[in-house]
Amino acid sequence: MGNRFHNIMQARQYWENNGAIWDLRHSELVESAPWGPIPQDPYINAVSVFSTSLTAEEVLAECLRIEQIMGRTRQVRFGPRVIDLDLLLGSVTVIDRDDLVLPHPRLHERGFVLQPLVAIWPDAWHVTAGCTVSELWTRWKHSVTHPEDFVWDPKARSGLFSQTRREKV
Repeated sequence: MGNRFHNIMQARQYWENNGAIWDLRHSELVESAPWGPIPQDPYINAVSVFSTSLTAEEVLAECLRIEQIMGRTRQVRFGPRVIDLDLLLGSVTVIDRDDLVLPHPRLHERGFVLQPLVAIWPDAWHVTAGCTVSELWTRWKHSVTHPEDFVWDPKARSGLFSQTRREKV
């Protein structure tokens, strides 16, 4: 759906222009295989960490607003999309509602999210798992099966993802 790199950079710019957040840090980019039954290009994933005066609900509303401004439509579950912004953690906050669950309920299953998160916030506490995200990443790396395939290349020029795909065995 358009230029994936440009879409990520544009979403980052929206966050950088938000006056209610500070100490904004962005991870490197990670390419991963798409989820779901619909054939589509690989995803680019990234994590941003910031401090804010906003509530979790307000951050979620801002995520949805940015997605809408960028042209995201929600027609097909797991279908192609311009951008997909997820709220992963909120300090030591636990929220369990229909419209918002924190920590993200599948964070511990997603290496393409854990690895960039660990790179910029290794001591983040996952309150429901009772450990840091670094510990979750270690567990994920040592698990027998992985729900996705991804490529992480922190040495790539400008922090871009590697074009080389890792094959599942």
